[in-house]
Amino acid sequence: MTLHQLRHCNATMLLNSGIDLKVVSEHLGHCDVNVTADIYADVLRKTKARTAGQIELCLA
Repeated sequence: MTLHQLRHCNATMLLNSGIDLKVVSEHLGHCDVNVTADIYADVLRKTKARTAGQIELCLA
């Protein structure tokens, strides 16, 4: 695994663990949170879907 792949894996794991996007962006050293959001858009979509599923379970 390359250093770049480890960096991406680290960010993905942080986001999947519920760490705020702004915190992950700062951790990665991105100049803007939008850079992080663009790169990890798919991860964020999956997190939103899981969140919606959890809310649905709580309301059922």
